[in-house]
Amino acid sequence: MVRVTTEPALGEDDPWVRYLPLAWQAASLPAAYRLAIPSRPRAPRSGDLVERECAFWGPLLHLLHFGLGWTRADLGLQRWIDMGRPTKDPILEVVEAWWGRDLPEFVRWAASSGPLHARAAALAHEGPWTRFDAPPVPTEDEVVEWHGGTDGLHLSRHCQSPLEGETTGRQREFKPDGDSRQRVLLVDAYAGWYRRLTKVSPDRTPDDRSVRVDVVCKPIGWLGTYRRSKETGGWFRGRHRWHVLGA
Repeated sequence: MVRVTTEPALGEDDPWVRYLPLAWQAASLPAAYRLAIPSRPRAPRSGDLVERECAFWGPLLHLLHFGLGWTRADLGLQRWIDMGRPTKDPILEVVEAWWGRDLPEFVRWAASSGPLHARAAALAHEGPWTRFDAPPVPTEDEVVEWHGGTDGLHLSRHCQSPLEGETTGRQREFKPDGDSRQRVLLVDAYAGWYRRLTKVSPDRTPDDRSVRVDVVCKPIGWLGTYRRSKETGGWFRGRHRWHVLGA
């Protein structure tokens, strides 16, 4: 069987990005489509349980970090859960539909994930995320062993392609005539797209209104309409109230 690699288009190879296009598309299409979701593998069928777990969990951090603009997935999810898990945002609706049953387990892992926090902290110094508060280093008893280690699925490593390096291939930024608030960012590949978004300038109009950027990634489609928060410095899509939960 010939293996088709997804790396040139999505910046990562299977399995972590297997459902990534579907996750972004589900956050953009009607609610009925969002219900056509992958299910979490509960028992190994052919010895590939870990690979299928990676595929299931892989898109979650992408939506949280690069959709809602969160730096702390654990804090954002826990605050959202404490609010009663409202699904008035399309991304949060997908989070509930795809991963809702298993979120408590994920939050416990994310809260003690040294690799995830260390990676986010390092990237924060480069500008995309400016409100990162490093958590205390967890004690040995507090670290959650998840799938054979503190990050047995390597999620913290395989969720950063939108920030790693520049966007590959062509990238174009359009400014529609007569609209000083609107931009369109078109990229050929997924890798590096969020880093390119953070370089859109100016991010505010002369009368101090947010510039809004529609991001279109050719391998996936429309990723959302983004703006930069004056409070956190982060770029996000949707309402600001959901962004600040985990920023």
